[in-house]
Amino acid sequence: MGATMPVRLIRYELDRETGELAGLAVEARNLTATIGATPFEEFLRRPPPPAVVDGVDLWARRSDLFPNLQFLPRVRGQVESLMASDRILAAAVRRLGDIDASVGAWANDGTAAPQWTCYMRPESERRINKGLVDFADAGGVTETYSDHADLGPAEGRFHILLKSEPSRHAVVGNVGRKIGIG
Repeated sequence: MGATMPVRLIRYELDRETGELAGLAVEARNLTATIGATPFEEFLRRPPPPAVVDGVDLWARRSDLFPNLQFLPRVRGQVESLMASDRILAAAVRRLGDIDASVGAWANDGTAAPQWTCYMRPESERRINKGLVDFADAGGVTETYSDHADLGPAEGRFHILLKSEPSRHAVVGNVGRKIGIG
C-alpha cells in the first residue's frame, strides 16, 4: 500500500492586537477511499487524552499531557486558577497541546525552528524593552520569553522560551492575561 500524502491547509486565527487574520500553513492526515483506514488504524484507535477537570488537575498532569513543555514555578498559580466551568480551561489545554506537538516535532526533525500549528509570534520590542516578558526560573535566572500564542477567548497569552539543552523543549513562562494592559 502506498504512502499517504497529507492535505495542506491554511488555518486562520484572529490576531487580537491588530484585528487581522493570520494564516498558518498546516498539514492534516489524509484519509482517502483509495487507501482506506489501514494506515491510520493506530491513530484512530488511540483513545483521546483524559479530560482535564480543572487547573489543579492540569497542573498535576502537565508532564504527562505535555511532555515537550516545562513550566516555570510562577505559572503554577496561573494554571491552577483555571476553573472547570471556564471556557479558558479548554482553550488552554488545546493551545498547550498545539505548542507541545510543534515542539515535539521540532525535537525530532532537526529543523532550525518549530513549524507551529498555532499562531506563534515574537513580542514587540517596546514590550520586551519594558521587561514585561522577562521571567525568572527556579534558580533565579531571568530570561526573555518573547514567543507567544493567544489564549482566547479573552486577552490571554502563553509566553514560551525554546531551549535546546539538554534536549529540545519549550519552557512556559506565562499563562494568562496579557501582561501590562491593566
